[in-house]
Amino acid sequence: MTPLIHTAKMRFAHLVCLVLFPVVQVAAQTSWTASGTGDFTVRSNWSSGVPSSSIDAFITNGTLATPTIANLNGATGNVANFQLGSFDTLNVNFGSNFVVNGNLVTNGGAINVNAGSGNNTFLQFTGNTTLQGGGTVTLNSGDNNGQVYLQQSASGMTLTNSDNMIQGYGVVGNGGLTVVNSAAGTIAANVSGRTLVLNGSGGITNLGLLEATNGGILQISAVVNNLNGNVTANAGTVNVNSTIQGGVLNSLNDGTLQTVGTATLDGSSQGPVTLSAGSTYYGSPASVTNVQGTIVNFGNIQPNAGSGNNTFLQFTGNTTLQGGGTVT
Repeated sequence: MTPLIHTAKMRFAHLVCLVLFPVVQVAAQTSWTASGTGDFTVRSNWSSGVPSSSIDAFITNGTLATPTIANLNGATGNVANFQLGSFDTLNVNFGSNFVVNGNLVTNGGAINVNAGSGNNTFLQFTGNTTLQGGGTVTLNSGDNNGQVYLQQSASGMTLTNSDNMIQGYGVVGNGGLTVVNSAAGTIAANVSGRTLVLNGSGGITNLGLLEATNGGILQISAVVNNLNGNVTANAGTVNVNSTIQGGVLNSLNDGTLQTVGTATLDGSSQGPVTLSAGSTYYGSPASVTNVQGTIVNFGNIQPNAGSGNNTFLQFTGNTTLQGGGTVT
């Protein structure tokens, strides 16, 4: 066989291999190796160095006997995709910025985002991101001097909460972030006397639960597509000054569900708005509650005036009021 023919056959064989067995690009990754508590930014705590925006990060080595706690202290931490195990905790402490540059956070443990001492703290997403794994994301300011923000770092991003509990107090949105809270997802204001604000201009699609409990205050300042979802004041306060489209509204255990400022109950664009039996929806003094579409009222709708302030329940479109409840 001549060298030329041999070379041609080798090239052909190589081409066939590429077609039948294409090269799979494996993302760079690094895993946490430190036992117990350690600093996120220390290279020796990782198998392949501190992660960056193009490197997937895994903190999964904790056990029931020796849980892992990784602390990001006053610094910026970048990851591509991120995985946290069920016996593992990531503390994003005050003055820090934890940035997810990939599209997946698998959180089976606890992500704690802590502000304080006059410092804000950020959990940011640079692209459309899914949060899964059944863990918790807790927003907190220990001394109430500083704010926690869960936000996008570029316009038009969506955070899909598949099954985590996003809880505590701070701001979810803070710009154009769109939030999709799936059927197994919960967003809860659950710190007594403290407010969790939902204000992303991209709006919220809620298929799960938006809740105020344990004396917490949930401030809804973003449009909520609540089709198949629940908004619940369960021993807490839900303040609405935006639009809720469809779905079920509940007040339980002396919880307060109310309009503050101006709100719209839209029973047309995403199906009826249903107020559950035993629940009361209040209009606080000087508020305006706009109503349109079908309102299924099994409870009590109660606009309250007082202290020289008028309060309005007004119809901004054709409205059907049904369900056998009361308007007081």
